[in-house]
Amino acid sequence: MVCNLFSRWICGKRFNLKRRRPALPWRGNQRSELLEDRTVPATITVTTFADVVNPADGKISLREAISQANATPAVDNIVLKAGIYSIEQIGADENGNATGDFDITRPVIITGAGDGKTIIDGDDLDRVFDIEYDGEDTVTVSFVSLTIRNGLAGDGSGGGIRADVDDDGTVNVALLNASVRDNIATDVGGGIANFQGSVTLTNSFVSGNLSGSSGGGIFVDEGNVTLTTSVVSGNTAGTGGHERRRGSDANGGGIAVIGGSVLLTGAPQGAATVKGASSVIDNVAADEGGGIWTTDEGTVTVEKLSSVRDNTARAYAPQVVAII
Repeated sequence: MVCNLFSRWICGKRFNLKRRRPALPWRGNQRSELLEDRTVPATITVTTFADVVNPADGKISLREAISQANATPAVDNIVLKAGIYSIEQIGADENGNATGDFDITRPVIITGAGDGKTIIDGDDLDRVFDIEYDGEDTVTVSFVSLTIRNGLAGDGSGGGIRADVDDDGTVNVALLNASVRDNIATDVGGGIANFQGSVTLTNSFVSGNLSGSSGGGIFVDEGNVTLTTSVVSGNTAGTGGHERRRGSDANGGGIAVIGGSVLLTGAPQGAATVKGASSVIDNVAADEGGGIWTTDEGTVTVEKLSSVRDNTARAYAPQVVAII
């Protein structure tokens, strides 16, 4: 799995990605100006699988729906029917959602028809979602009942999802009945990277992702990771047949957290959720913490029959490590 994943990186696929960026310019156009005053959440239904921007065709693509949601302060719900939505616009080093990864700048909910039924595919062209919030509030971007796969952050972080802020705000990433799988980042966070906020998984999976540095599945800086009846499995940090960057660490094959905590739990009592508990299993780190790695100010809590097991670290602490 690892070699097959990373062969996508060494085959020279076209990509153009960034890790952290300067202050974001205002992204507006005549269409968004008309939407700017709307504060009531809207449901935006995507009506084509094609990755196009054509206001005259009478259809709404996922890219167009995200641009509409970016243009308003309301927390819109983008609805996708079953099928595959692939990135088809090769990245042109811009952050305005015109090409490459889907750029999200406002809180939004993206809802599919089911994990494995609605698939958003990076097609090895770019990471899949890039969340760039430039406000001062705490906002949440939610992915519900869908699969995010085959993202490639060829010179950056967060192969499936990357979240960052350019001000004092916080972006929380939430997955519900969803999966992030088979993504690659040459830096941190093969599946998900969040640089100022938390990651919450409920009845969800992060699996088969690969990072060149820490956090094969999930990397979080200044936030927490919470798993409820969820699984982080088969992810790899820092191995895969390539030469790691000089001085880089590759900790936390499953999860790596700086300045935050990790909680694994089962379903709340009485909740109508999938039966079972959470697990971090079969992950690999080239350095420390095959399952979970965190700095010493954080904590790792495993409760309600959850488990961290069968992970591997090439240096030490195959399951969990907290460093000073």
